[in-house]
Amino acid sequence: MPASADRARVALLIAVLVLTVGCSVHKAAGPARPPAGLRDALSFIHANDITRSYVEYSDVAAINDLARADPARFTTLRSAGLGGLVAHAQRIVSQLGIDPAGMRVRIAAGPATHGAGAWWGDYDRQRADSWFAGHATREDGGVWRAAEDYRTGPLGPVTVARTAPGQFLWANAGDALDWVAAPGRHGLAADPTIAALAACLDDVIAAVIARGDSPGLTGLGGNPAVTYAAGVRAGPATDVTEILCATGQSIGSVDYVTRVLHEAISPTGEPYSTVLPGATVLRAGSSVQVRWRPTGSTPAGRSLDMLHNREHEPIFGAA
Repeated sequence: MPASADRARVALLIAVLVLTVGCSVHKAAGPARPPAGLRDALSFIHANDITRSYVEYSDVAAINDLARADPARFTTLRSAGLGGLVAHAQRIVSQLGIDPAGMRVRIAAGPATHGAGAWWGDYDRQRADSWFAGHATREDGGVWRAAEDYRTGPLGPVTVARTAPGQFLWANAGDALDWVAAPGRHGLAADPTIAALAACLDDVIAAVIARGDSPGLTGLGGNPAVTYAAGVRAGPATDVTEILCATGQSIGSVDYVTRVLHEAISPTGEPYSTVLPGATVLRAGSSVQVRWRPTGSTPAGRSLDMLHNREHEPIFGAA
């Protein structure tokens, strides 16, 4: 074959490769993949001292399915995973057209005064960007700034945000947005303490993980050497298991926690045996786990409330 024919064939092959690569480079990105469970979601948050202190998670799609079947029992979980936006969700709906209750997964990290979150699900991104274009400034990386860091603006505590297909990121400070926008290799899922508690909770539809001294919990104080977790598992139909976990050097033994549950009075004035009916205590890796199945039609999420209100601390003997 003449050399000119070889050169022509090589040139054609190069042209095909260029076109193929070009098409793949310019192909529109698909919607962001929602995390598959708590441990996967934790990998989307950068691990630092603030994010380690407080995390919320919600499998919104699963909770919505359960709430349709039994509204009285599961509607109580619909605020899980909102973090510092619990009191401001309606602003997001009215201004951006993004309904937090219509997403698939939500996760938030950090206290209300310095937090960030990521939501996955379908929403009208064009409408959201249109609102931002008229009320915010555009910064590097496609970030919208609606107010100065830590200031209240038209979206409440949301000062910076980023939209993407199938994903909405928010924060009340620019550095906090980076926790969810660029978690890198050092996500919370790889943190030994957080990973241990996530394993203790296992397959939950809602969860909170908080260090003992976290400002995300009610009141001041708490033991910084202990980290706690609370979660709700949903079984067949509308069956519920509530879970509390603790890990740290100063937590009580399984025998100690069992004795507290049988004999002690909770901070609400009720015996723990009434608050946590039929609770069992066991060692789950480096954590101590307490779990119980609420009776009758008791609303789900008692474990989350206990953690927020610090009712759990006497149980583990590490207050």
